[in-house]
Amino acid sequence: MSPTKQLLKASLAVLVCALLSAPTLHATPESTAAKDSSASLDTDRAESSAIDSGASPIEPALDSPVPEKSAKSKTPPAKSKSPDEAKDSARAKPIAKPASSSVGISRIFIGMGGGVVLQDHISQDSPALQHLHPALSIALRGGYEHEFFGAMPLRLYLDYMVGVAPVGIESTITSNFLLNADVSYYHRVLENLRLGVFAGLGLGYGTYGKEVKEDPSASDSVLAKGFVMFANAGLGAEIDRAHRLEALLKFPIVKLDLAPARTYQELHVLFAYSYLF
Repeated sequence: MSPTKQLLKASLAVLVCALLSAPTLHATPESTAAKDSSASLDTDRAESSAIDSGASPIEPALDSPVPEKSAKSKTPPAKSKSPDEAKDSARAKPIAKPASSSVGISRIFIGMGGGVVLQDHISQDSPALQHLHPALSIALRGGYEHEFFGAMPLRLYLDYMVGVAPVGIESTITSNFLLNADVSYYHRVLENLRLGVFAGLGLGYGTYGKEVKEDPSASDSVLAKGFVMFANAGLGAEIDRAHRLEALLKFPIVKLDLAPARTYQELHVLFAYSYLF
C-alpha cells in the first residue's frame, strides 16, 4: 500500500472518531422529559423548604383589598308571633291605667236608718221648740246619685219616715213621705275612705195621728195631714265607694196645722246606712 492511501485511511479514522466523540447538538425526547422531571423535582423541593420556613409559597399577583362589611347591618324582618306568644306578651306588658276621675259616674242606692224624732206641739201661747217629746224614728230610703262635679255628687232620693211615741194611753204616730235633693262634697282621706258633708231639701206629704191603746179595734185618728218641707244637713263617710254611713238632721220648715190655734212639727236626728250599686 502506498503511503498516500495509508495517510487517507488514518485521516478518515480520526474524523470518524471525532464525530463519535462530539456532543449531540439536538436534544432527544428522552432527554427533554428527563430535564422536565428534574425541574419539577427542584420546584417541589423549593416549595417544601418554603413551607418549612413559614413563608407563603405563592404570593398573590395583585394586592386586591378585602371588601369590608357594611357598618350598618340590615335588620332582619320581624318574626310573626303565634297566638299563644301574643297572649303571653300582652299579659307581661302592664296596662296603663287612665287617671282616675269620678266625673260622670251614676249610681243608685238603697238604705235605712233610725234615730230620734222630737215632736213639738205649738200653740199661740207657747213658742216653738219648747215642748219637745222624743219618739222613735225609723226611715227607709232609696234613690239615684250622679257626680256632676267630681267630688260633689247630686242625689235625688225618696224617704219614708215613721215616728212612734207612746203618750199615756195613746200612741202618737207620724209619717212623712219625702222627695229629697242633696248636694254633697266628699274628700278622700285614705285609699278606701272618703269623708264629706251634705245639705239639701226634702218635701212631700206628712200625717199626724193618735191610736188609743185600750181599743185596738178603733181606727187611727188622723189629726193633721198635708204638705211638709224639711231642710237636710249632715256628715257622711264612704267606704270602698259602696258603703255609706251618715249622721243627718232634718229640720222642719213647713208645719202641719192641728187646729186653728195649734200646729205640729218634728225634728229628726238619724243615723243611716246606704249601699251604693
